[in-house]
Amino acid sequence: LGNLLSILAENNGYLMSAFYRFDEWSGLLNCEASYGLNNTVSQDYQLGEGVVGECAKHNKRIILRDIDLDDFSIDIGFTKIIPKTVVFSPVIYQQKRLGVFLMVSREHATKDELSFIDRLCVQTGVALHNLKQYEDMKVMTEKLS
Repeated sequence: LGNLLSILAENNGYLMSAFYRFDEWSGLLNCEASYGLNNTVSQDYQLGEGVVGECAKHNKRIILRDIDLDDFSIDIGFTKIIPKTVVFSPVIYQQKRLGVFLMVSREHATKDELSFIDRLCVQTGVALHNLKQYEDMKVMTEKLS
């Protein structure tokens, strides 16, 4: 996931991004990977808490555009930027909640970019499901041995 977020930054202009994985046992969304974000961004959200939690709770993409608030700037170390687009997109697989992508851009998101993000979320859902299946199979193999 960390490499994926780096690629998004380099090739798609998402200077800051994060992936929050949903833990169904605790009901928390935990930041599993991030790119370009400092420690002022929360690492955990309850389901329904904040925009990340709302996105996961309702399994619907949330887009913030043309943010024009002085206090909604992001400190990137040597300066602060005001994003043009912040996208919160759920990652689901067969109606099962897996996580949320957070992507911040200084540009307006086009329909093609939003379509790309939708496909990215679907493919990430499949990959996370396959990874879980593989881990479960390893555990079963060890128990049978």
